[in-house]
Amino acid sequence: RDPSGQNSGLLLCTGEQSKVQSFYCPILGAAPQWCSFLDNITEELEEKDGMLDPSTAGGANEGLVQTETIYEDYKFLTRAEIDQLGI
Repeated sequence: RDPSGQNSGLLLCTGEQSKVQSFYCPILGAAPQWCSFLDNITEELEEKDGMLDPSTAGGANEGLVQTETIYEDYKFLTRAEIDQLGI
C-alpha cells in the first residue's frame, strides 16, 4: 500500500547496485498519482498487443504491425514472476 492507503502496482527494490530498481506491475494495482503516466503506457501496450494478435488478423501474417517502441527497455513482470518473488 502507498502512504494514502491505496494498493499500488509500483515496486521499489533495493539490490547490490547504487540505484533503487523500480518495477510497475499493473495486476497489483494502479500507478501512484505522481507517476500516473505508467497507466497510459500500460494501456498503449495492451492496445498494441491486440494489434499484434495473429488470431485477429485475416491471414497468417496479414494485419500484423511490427514497429519498435520506446518501451523496449521496460521490464513487465508476469504473474509467475510475481509469485516467484513472493509478493
